[in-house]
Amino acid sequence: MTNRTAAGLWKPKCKQVQKMHYTRKELNAIGETALEDFRALFCRTACGDAAPLPFPMPIDTFAALYLSLDVRYAPLSRDGNTWGVTAYADTVYHPCGAPKEACMELRANDVLLDDSFLDPLREKQLNARRRFTLAHECAHQLLYHLEPDEQQRACRRMYAKRRAYSFRELKTKEDWNEWQANVLAAALLMPAPEVGTVMDELSPRHRLPFVDGQFTWQALDILDRFCACFGVSRSAAEIRLRELGFVHDFAPQPVQATSGAVRPRAFYSIEE
Repeated sequence: MTNRTAAGLWKPKCKQVQKMHYTRKELNAIGETALEDFRALFCRTACGDAAPLPFPMPIDTFAALYLSLDVRYAPLSRDGNTWGVTAYADTVYHPCGAPKEACMELRANDVLLDDSFLDPLREKQLNARRRFTLAHECAHQLLYHLEPDEQQRACRRMYAKRRAYSFRELKTKEDWNEWQANVLAAALLMPAPEVGTVMDELSPRHRLPFVDGQFTWQALDILDRFCACFGVSRSAAEIRLRELGFVHDFAPQPVQATSGAVRPRAFYSIEE
């Protein structure tokens, strides 16, 4: 059972709100609960019945309709290291290395994504990164609204005292929050039950062989089909599949060279 804040944001029952640091298992449960709520509210058949959650998961719809976030695009950094930022209160964002006149007004529940995602020459290439970045910012908002009300008020007061924030100040209080947001983002884009179903179909052996930092070409083909199904990058998929136990690490075996023999390349490194 869930309820909603005044802003329309998802929030679990009060007895679940008193915790600020969550385990991986708890973050997965939060993601599953949010997705089930989203599905019940916005995924309907022509007859009005609840429909299965579509995949790739519609993270843009989730952000706009379910979390009531205003997602916009803007140049966030000159070095390309800042992909997204979110605000919990009205403030001003100062892009790293940019002059003061480049500051941008942010309202509570705003999300800014770097405008490089809109480059028509790279839009398809960067779509998986854009989706994970948006899911990461959604996760920050979900976790913020899970905090006790007094903690939320203290956070808003802190932002109200100053008028300009860097990316790191605005986005997080500590690295633990970033880890939590990454885990929850993966749970939103790649829910454990759906991952299991897809891997049952894609992988006859169920677990992907990984040898000395490389996948076999058969495993890489499965991984690419998995990425297409969930709209994620190879690196994000590998991390999630490892977390759920679908990657089997093999110790490298010594290879004895034979004269005139060429060993075929059967392994490939993970890249974005």
